[in-house]
Amino acid sequence: NPNGISVDGGSFINANRVSLVAGTTEFDDDGAIRRFRTEDGRISIDGAGLDARNVDQLDLISRTLKVNAALHARRATLVAHRGTADVERPGSRQVASHADGATPDVAIDVSALGSMHASGITMHGSSAGVGVNLAGKVDAVTGGISILSDGRVKVQNGASLTGGGVAIHGNLDNAGVVRAGGGLSLMGNLRNTSTGRIESGGALSSMGNVSNAGTVHADGPMSLMGSLVNERGGRISSYERISRMGGMTNLGELVQFMKRPEAVAPEGDKPVAPTAPGVVAEKPA
Repeated sequence: NPNGISVDGGSFINANRVSLVAGTTEFDDDGAIRRFRTEDGRISIDGAGLDARNVDQLDLISRTLKVNAALHARRATLVAHRGTADVERPGSRQVASHADGATPDVAIDVSALGSMHASGITMHGSSAGVGVNLAGKVDAVTGGISILSDGRVKVQNGASLTGGGVAIHGNLDNAGVVRAGGGLSLMGNLRNTSTGRIESGGALSSMGNVSNAGTVHADGPMSLMGSLVNERGGRISSYERISRMGGMTNLGELVQFMKRPEAVAPEGDKPVAPTAPGVVAEKPA
């Protein structure tokens, strides 16, 4: 429905894949669906929510998407933009439209009343402001979470994002909890407030600049490719090595707990050096 879709207590019977599209379909020469096109339609999940646990794949495709209730699925792909999305892989192949119209402040919005639970979750939000806003609970503990945002990704205080692995392509403003059982990859800038917690059970890599007033921890090695500002009260720690490529201002605490002798660093890969008043330490034997 190009005008919008509202779900309150939705479920499905005998379906391997379900696509809810607040848009139109485009066909190839053989009459098969080739892509979906969205303009201004909205999808909202309210009340009794949406249960797609008996469906292999759930797709939600619209201009904006609001989750105000529980959404359960095996695998869930959420796409919120104006343009086209490939029918086979809507979360990875989109073409933006330059049609006239106001850009929404938030593309994908999970409210404090909303939650998402699945084995794997992909979110792509397109907005000049906030592409993805999370005020509720999002978890894919047995699989992974991938977020691609043209605008900011905001995790509010009290919200949580938990996955077996987590990859965020976009600038992240975090005041809640972002946790990965395995690797955690941040492809944009990170602003972690005093209430924010970033935790990785494996390696943690950050490609952008980091401003931290909260907690950033990795069980595995940590790689910081951009500049680092660790504010007073901020803590950055790893059970293995913390390496950086950019400049550093450290007013908080930096701790690297080496479990084994440090290997020779490749050229250009600088282990963190002590910078007062921070601390760089090894775990006691």
